[in-house]
Amino acid sequence: MGLDSDDLFRIAQIRRHPQTGEIISLALPPSSFAELPPKIFELSSLETLTIKNNPIEFIPDQIAELKQLRTLEIDGGKIRQIPETLGQLSQLRVLSLSSNKISAKTVPTSFDQLRCLVSLDFSKNRFKKIPDAIFNLKNLLTLNLSYNQIKSIPERIRNLVSLIHLDISANWITQLPSSVFELKNLQVFIATHNSIKELHSNISNLQNLTILSLGSNDIEEIPSEFGNLRKLSNLFLPSNKISKIHDNAFTHTKNLEIVILTQNPIPPPNIDDGIPQWLLDIPENATLLLSWDHRVINEIKRIAMIYGKYFSDLKNPFNH
Repeated sequence: MGLDSDDLFRIAQIRRHPQTGEIISLALPPSSFAELPPKIFELSSLETLTIKNNPIEFIPDQIAELKQLRTLEIDGGKIRQIPETLGQLSQLRVLSLSSNKISAKTVPTSFDQLRCLVSLDFSKNRFKKIPDAIFNLKNLLTLNLSYNQIKSIPERIRNLVSLIHLDISANWITQLPSSVFELKNLQVFIATHNSIKELHSNISNLQNLTILSLGSNDIEEIPSEFGNLRKLSNLFLPSNKISKIHDNAFTHTKNLEIVILTQNPIPPPNIDDGIPQWLLDIPENATLLLSWDHRVINEIKRIAMIYGKYFSDLKNPFNH
């Protein structure tokens, strides 16, 4: 689509610098752009470029002319390859190329020159492995690789020392390497809809973790080391194969607010043997969802009161 400057600025959402009047932000509406309008590359002061749900097929080499660019979002396109020149965007902090057709082999080695990058979204692409260049982005805070076809996480992920948010949901991952648990700044870890079978004992190293979401995997037990996640507030483990929870699994998790363990074969406790320690260790004000019969849950609540424990929100959401 050929556009002159007037046409482009009429259909786009723009923001100008309050002093200079230069365009610093431009967003194109969903339309039928198969390529980036050349006029964009004349905007030398541009800091934010957002193009969503356009059938953009490639990023031209001229992208390097946008020296001030800090945020680049081209989501919902048909991009298959990233140009080498993208690595010249030395100010880039946020890059989102979600819902395209990019594979690991089309991510250039120059990608690791994006040293200022703090947020990277490659979700819903065609990755079967994580591109090596990503592991050199040591200032990265947020990484989203969900909805790809990634089979394994390389040990080199330990290089992402600043990472606080990692999403690897909906891939083909069967196990988590110990190096994932060396990401000591990690606060949010999401890996739902994979085939992960166990939680590594080194999970206790994630002392800053607040949200852990591992629903729809093949996890069979919650280890005792889990109990050292002192900052954990939200735990989502529905639709796994959990049949064993160690007594010390929640010993020090006093900040828990939500615990979802539904659709797991967790055996209900034998009331004659008392209430299991892991259950007593969960904060009584936390929302705790289990797939136990409501009569069992009511009996647990009754007996817990003997221990001075008042579960205000222990329930089976599927019981009505």
